[in-house]
Amino acid sequence: MRRKEVAFSRRSCRCASGCGCEAVSRRWAVLRGSARIRPFGDGGTHADSWTPRMIASARWTSESYAKMGYVDLAPFRAAVRRSSRRRAPYGYRLRTATKTDVPRMHDLYRKHTRNMLGWTERPAELLQWVLRENRDYLSKYRVLLRQGKVVGYLRTRPDEGMTMEEVVVPGPRDFRAAVALMESRHRRGMVTVNWITAADDVTRFRSLGYSVDGPIPDATMALSLTKEVRATDLRRLFGGTSGRFVQYPTDDF
Repeated sequence: MRRKEVAFSRRSCRCASGCGCEAVSRRWAVLRGSARIRPFGDGGTHADSWTPRMIASARWTSESYAKMGYVDLAPFRAAVRRSSRRRAPYGYRLRTATKTDVPRMHDLYRKHTRNMLGWTERPAELLQWVLRENRDYLSKYRVLLRQGKVVGYLRTRPDEGMTMEEVVVPGPRDFRAAVALMESRHRRGMVTVNWITAADDVTRFRSLGYSVDGPIPDATMALSLTKEVRATDLRRLFGGTSGRFVQYPTDDF
């Protein structure tokens, strides 16, 4: 049995021109012998984990939307590094995020993504809205504290094989500390990072010894709704050619 799911999300764009384009975030998965559908990104996203059948289906779906005028905005990547039991840095710690952390998390996101572009704006109230529907949503978020002050946050889904994703830590030293803390909890095997789109994030992880691979079978595609903007310009307008495009799992609402 093969099952396929395509999910759409349409919001106001966050491109360089503020044009009348419509971004479509889509994710799909193909499973054999099961009726359960799991979107890409919810577990093993390293490039080597995808079967030829999954990759072929992803390519077929992209080609189908391309025929309708949609274009990929930027490549999605994943990173991996063999666990070395790096020591946790002094003065830092991680804890599960709480509702009172949400405003600070949004401020950090705004600072971390300053001068970047994306498929949509993230409202300050987004996590509050999500929490009304799912009270346990923050259980996958960790905030980074330096001497008791929140200086960053990240997401983790260890039960689904994902060590970290959406590492939003503006300070370079703090970023290294956040990654080291997550690695210190990983006793053996591979440390994995999901959904890397921005060039700055690629550079940060590579500087810490991670192998960044991609593109993985995930994509955000867009279609121009105005004659003034050509489809061939969308990738550049959204920052896909300059490395300024950024999209994190929280933005996939």
